[in-house]
Amino acid sequence: MSGLGITINDVWAYQVYITKYKTNGNNFEMNLKYIYYDHFGLDYPDIQKFNKDIFYSWFVLQHFRGFRPFITKIDIVGEFKGDF
Repeated sequence: MSGLGITINDVWAYQVYITKYKTNGNNFEMNLKYIYYDHFGLDYPDIQKFNKDIFYSWFVLQHFRGFRPFITKIDIVGEFKGDF
């Protein structure tokens, strides 16, 4: 398991925005902004899957002591050009 695999295990929510859009005849240009969200919380299947002491401790802190999971937010901006 890599560090990136731990911090971004799955995407729980995302948003996509068109921040710029321009047409010229059959051609278009647009900028898109993608925002991905993940949380680094543990549930029962995670405990069964990883079976490590540190995850048990983390699970107890999160579910029984009120600590909130880490939130990861990733912003990606891309430009697209094409024709119809």
